[in-house]
Amino acid sequence: MTKIAIIGIAHILRSRALVDELITERSPDAVCVELDPFRYRVLIGMEEQDTEEVPFIIKRLADFQDKMAERTGAMKGEEMLSACRTARRLGARLYFIDPIGDMDFKDLFKSMGIKEKAYMVGSAVSAPFIPKKVVDKELAFYENHEEEVMTALEKKMPTLSKNLITNRNKNMAGAIKKIARKHDRIIAVVGDGHVSGIHEILKKAKVGEIEIIRLKQIRRILEQRGLKEGEGENPEDFSDLRSRESTINLVVHLAEWNYYPWR
Repeated sequence: MTKIAIIGIAHILRSRALVDELITERSPDAVCVELDPFRYRVLIGMEEQDTEEVPFIIKRLADFQDKMAERTGAMKGEEMLSACRTARRLGARLYFIDPIGDMDFKDLFKSMGIKEKAYMVGSAVSAPFIPKKVVDKELAFYENHEEEVMTALEKKMPTLSKNLITNRNKNMAGAIKKIARKHDRIIAVVGDGHVSGIHEILKKAKVGEIEIIRLKQIRRILEQRGLKEGEGENPEDFSDLRSRESTINLVVHLAEWNYYPWR
């Protein structure tokens, strides 16, 4: 029976060594990553994005991601690159399973309702002012209340949720299903916000035996190894979060704004 492991990451944690370890332990013959060829070339420095063409909102969200990654000692996209390098080291076939193409942010923004546009702009404007301590607690809240957060995101930002999460979940799960016809041991490394959706689709399609490794597990291991700030804080104490909406904001902030070919 085909075995599939889905690893959920945050794009801003110093977890490349752990991702390598998790993949190596499972000896896959195929590794899937949430990239397309263009984004991969951007990450390894073979291609540059025209930053002058990137909308202001995207620049702000990308800057936030850079800032958070820097605070944890990480580099943007390092988990994805680690997965790619590990696949090659193990002799596994590497697959890019997220061919988003040239997603036109201007068209996406125009299709949003007034409230959704306001929420998107608010997310971008507030991004530079979110402290690391708040990010840690918001991540913990998301990890413990994922369904609630994602449902709220869908209601608050239906256009963004559909284009950045729902549609891509379907596309990536479809790619994994095709890959499962050729390989027996598959690893998929994706943003944690995609894990549940992809898992549900593959489970309904009865595509092999599925293991999921969530961001919560990765963060716990990093804490134990002393690689994460905030050790000793109570992750269940959400009393000082600004609001439930702040965590929805975080999901928007942690999308891979840095290496999308936005126009």
